Order: sequence, then C-alpha cells, then structure tokens
Amino acid sequence: MVLPDIYQHELVPTEYALRMRPYFVCLLGLLGFLVVGKVAIHDFWGATSLMIVSMMGIFVVVGEFTVNSSMALFFAVMAAMTAMFDVISLIMYIHFSKHGLFDLKAPPLVIVAQVVLITCPLVLIVSASLAYSIFADCRDFAQELSPVNQGTPSYTDGERQDGGPAPAPTPSSAYIQPEIKRPFQGIGRKLR
Repeated sequence: MVLPDIYQHELVPTEYALRMRPYFVCLLGLLGFLVVGKVAIHDFWGATSLMIVSMMGIFVVVGEFTVNSSMALFFAVMAAMTAMFDVISLIMYIHFSKHGLFDLKAPPLVIVAQVVLITCPLVLIVSASLAYSIFADCRDFAQELSPVNQGTPSYTDGERQDGGPAPAPTPSSAYIQPEIKRPFQGIGRKLR
C-alpha cells in the first residue's frame, strides 16, 4: 500500500473541521468564480484544471458526512500543485505582457486577466492550507481516540443504526489485543 492504514479509513470530523467548513465552502465558491474568469480570459486549460480541483473540493464537503477529511488531504495536494502551475503561468504572463501590472492604459480584459492570474494561486494556496489543517486536525483527533494500533474510530462509534445510544462496552471487549502478523513460516522449495 502507498498510504498508511490510517488514511484508508474515514476520519471523524472534529469540531474544528466543522467550524472551518463554511470558510472552505466560501473558498470553493471563489474558485468557481475564478473558473469563469479563466474562461473569460481564454485560458481554457487553466479553467479545466481549476474546475477539476474545485470538483475535488466539493467531495470534501458533500456526501454522507459533513466533512470528509481523507478527501481534504487529496484536495490539498491537488490545489497546491495547481497553485504552482498558476504561479508559473503568472510569471510567464508578466514576463511577456506588453502592459505593466494594473496599467491604466491597458484594456479592461487585460486588467481582468491580471486580477484572475494573481488571485488564482492565492486562493488555491489558502484553500489547500485550510484543507490540510482540517485533515491534520482530524488525523490527530483519531490518533488520540484510538488505542495503539487498533485502528481509527468510525462515524458510528457511540450510536446504533436507529440513532439511539450504543450499549456501554464491557471491560473484556474494551481492550482487544491486535492480531500479531507473522512472516511466512513454511519451507522454501526451488523449482528446477
């Protein structure tokens, strides 16, 4: 496996993650406006990649649970990579542009292009940072709750399927020893 076992399970959303959800949704809205701005300045590939990142961000906040912190990690990585490409695009635009930044003699579309190209990496970096902080908080909270190597708590810990409280754990079932994994114990044979 590429990722450790903790990233393969759903992490419990923390109070911090739930508080940051509206800010994250606001940043996703800004990314949506920037997609429209990139289409307006005829940066179709940039708009496509930004739209894919925005759709990945929607997976963080939409679904069965209010915040999916595992998807927040993937969103943070994608947003950070896209921000790097947008910084390169901004540098190339500034280098090859006839007009200076916010030049009063420039046409309105040039000013729109400059605003979009400057704002896009900033919003991506802020949203990636917020998504990673949500993931890190949920990961740390999951490690605090779980005993050593016994997995992460699920969303349904502490409640039954019908919504009522779960029965209290018995002392014998509260501390289950993890299964010890042993390497192969057989005899090796050569095929001739």
